[in-house]
Amino acid sequence: MNIKKVFSNSLLSLLDQKPLSKITIGDLLKDTELSRQTFYNHFMDKNDLVSYIYDSMIVGEFNENMDIDFKESMSITLNSLKAHQKFIEQACKLEGQNSLKEHMLHHCIEFDLKWHEHCLGKPLNDELRFATIYHTNASHSMVLYWVLTGMKEPIEDLIQHINKMRYLGLKDLLGVKCPYR
Repeated sequence: MNIKKVFSNSLLSLLDQKPLSKITIGDLLKDTELSRQTFYNHFMDKNDLVSYIYDSMIVGEFNENMDIDFKESMSITLNSLKAHQKFIEQACKLEGQNSLKEHMLHHCIEFDLKWHEHCLGKPLNDELRFATIYHTNASHSMVLYWVLTGMKEPIEDLIQHINKMRYLGLKDLLGVKCPYR
């Protein structure tokens, strides 16, 4: 039995009964019939469980694929966010230590840095590292805005806008290997 999946499924199921901000560890324990110690053996807190759901159900498999196209990776992510809209909207409103918003940002920065290194075939210089983190923050903020305003803008439009801004900001630094077109 995958305990992390049991707690993940429980949390997602409980969203039909109450908002994420009101779901407690006690609610999860009652629903799963597992012990508090079992929960804390696998997660630091509820936010850690929320981040696990994001990692395993939303960004999942493509996370390590460095050969992926930017537009394709954005499409996969945004469609997955849309498929889990109820969860992700509520999760992005949670504040506090190790919040999902912070987790998402760190995940995106780590992925983009590795991806740009892969695209260039060499380590990033300081200027390109700074520019990557800058554009990752901007992209993350726009996706977060999209999530928190009800995901109304069509996914393809959001991808097109983000891709264009990244191209304008990074084309000179990335040169002919610029993956944003």
